[in-house]
Amino acid sequence: MAEVENKPAAPAAPAPAEGAAVAQMPELPYGTRLYEVMWVVDANLARESMTKVMAGIKELVEKSGGAWVNGDKWEERRLAYPIKKKKRGMYILTHFTSANDVLGRLERNIQISDLVLRAMITRDEDGLTTTPPVRTIEDDDFGGGFGGGGGERRFNRDRGPRPSRD
Repeated sequence: MAEVENKPAAPAAPAPAEGAAVAQMPELPYGTRLYEVMWVVDANLARESMTKVMAGIKELVEKSGGAWVNGDKWEERRLAYPIKKKKRGMYILTHFTSANDVLGRLERNIQISDLVLRAMITRDEDGLTTTPPVRTIEDDDFGGGFGGGGGERRFNRDRGPRPSRD
């Protein structure tokens, strides 16, 4: 009689956030990984032709040796500081698969590209989610969110009333 082993059940995958677009990624070949890239491109260029921008980003990835999976436009925002003399940027999230040795070529192609202001490449371990960013009421283009408020004088908040100048 064969014995049945009691193996613990595999943990269930966490449910995606409401409104999240989740795609099932097929099993990747050995040595290939899924990467996620957050691109910041010139907002004026993206407003003129978003299809041209996405085609340029896809060409960068494929020219470097990666395989394009998907891409999603997030939003346009004011940059914290000018990058290449641009004050606004369009944020784009993409996924691609490649071997590890491709990343060096991609980073080099990003640096010499006129299309991309900044890009951050990370290894995607949670799957293909392309949920748009969640913004709060304070999170606007005029100093909310991380900055702590739009125009309030924070340095006088706890000092109490000012003495009279008479």
